[in-house]
Amino acid sequence: MGIFVYNYLSIILFAYLSNTANNKTLKHILRLLIIFQLSFLCGFRGYNVGWDTQNYANHFFRVSRMPFHEAIWVWNEEIGYSLLQYLVASVSKSPTLLFYVIGLFYSISVTRFITKYSKSWALSYALFIALGLYTFSMTALRQTVALGFVLYAYDSLWERRFLKFLLFTLAASTFHFSALVFLPAYYLVTRDYRLREGLFTVAMVSFIYLFRNIFFQFITTYTIYTYGEYETLGPRNFLFMLVLIFVFSLFFLKISKNYDHHTRFYFYCISMTLGLTVFAFIHPATLRITYYYFFGVVVFFPNIIKASFGSKLSYFIIVVLVLALALLYFRGLDPASSPFVPYSFIWD
Repeated sequence: MGIFVYNYLSIILFAYLSNTANNKTLKHILRLLIIFQLSFLCGFRGYNVGWDTQNYANHFFRVSRMPFHEAIWVWNEEIGYSLLQYLVASVSKSPTLLFYVIGLFYSISVTRFITKYSKSWALSYALFIALGLYTFSMTALRQTVALGFVLYAYDSLWERRFLKFLLFTLAASTFHFSALVFLPAYYLVTRDYRLREGLFTVAMVSFIYLFRNIFFQFITTYTIYTYGEYETLGPRNFLFMLVLIFVFSLFFLKISKNYDHHTRFYFYCISMTLGLTVFAFIHPATLRITYYYFFGVVVFFPNIIKASFGSKLSYFIIVVLVLALALLYFRGLDPASSPFVPYSFIWD
């Protein structure tokens, strides 16, 4: 647990100092420290850290002994991830290198996204870590790479360059097909926020949730899937958190008069996340595909808070949120329920 507490506190400190520093060299050094620390913990973790780390390691060992055509085509995996595994295996037979390469790419992509679009880097990193978007990279390797590419695709949304957006999204889909769910984002970015659309989202989510048992019955009757109460616990907790985020988002949008179209789009991302999460009650795997939109939360709250309040009040609110997120995050570091605790390095 101690390593995660240190990671959270130090990353917040580095982010704050880098965000406020006037010296460009110091800014770059602190960003590099953030990237190094995030990728180091992700890349050099033991095989017992994370839900599927051991499975990914075992699969890598098998692929490392295969010729090219088998490693790329035989396994029922996305071509991008298969190729990445083969290339890494040609350099080293240790899956640790694969973990580090993925962790490094993700850390660079996240740091670039936050430092380019967020108005409070400290709060953005607090949200990134506390809401599980960081530890996600320790348990879902293929989708972590896909998410990293999607974060680059955000640039083309503001530039209105569809081909560039499509290429990044398709590149993401070669690591996880679920990245294609981000394609509607190109349309959402041109939308104007209306209260009735927020109310429609609430109505849709409420309808699906209230009649979820009917959907359950249909799925278990006409498909091979059977889900129990245990498998709906994650979506339920996540949905509860999202409802709170959605309500606070509506509140800030109503009181703020200075938010830009970027912030408006991040609100739509929250709405899309909320809608997709409800479908996780029908198929739990749906929960993971929400992350492509959910990442907008990392930038939305810092920017809407800065746009809604004066500098002193916004600073106070950000400090309170960083501390509250710390308590939430530390509370979840329970060895009895967290697959990331106790943390161990590969050499332990």
